[in-house]
Amino acid sequence: DQRTAFSNIVLLIASAVFGFLTQYGPSRNSLPLTILLIVLGIFGGIASEKLYERSKLHMELAWAWRRRLYELHPDIQLDRLKGEAEEIHRKRFRRLFGLPLHRVWLALDLGIALAGIILTVIAVSGR
Repeated sequence: DQRTAFSNIVLLIASAVFGFLTQYGPSRNSLPLTILLIVLGIFGGIASEKLYERSKLHMELAWAWRRRLYELHPDIQLDRLKGEAEEIHRKRFRRLFGLPLHRVWLALDLGIALAGIILTVIAVSGR
């Protein structure tokens, strides 16, 4: 939820900047906006990766609790159930199964930064 909310803010600001640049075109006067896109994209990428790191911490805690359940109830068969569910899911989403979600979010933010770099180069070159 935090990543979605944060990404929505980044996209809202980036959309406003893109809208302005579309309306008036990139020029030396728009350099603060193009640089804002670069900073916004990089900051968004860092924030997204930090949220991913926190998510991985909580997943590790869940694995620790699962290991404790195995100790207390060796016949619980969570591994078998997890394996069956993953196999069904893998078959249903063959192309997307191996794509880590945090890379999708990171690509969005880095795309904004890349667009900012391109627009900055265009603005500086005076086209």
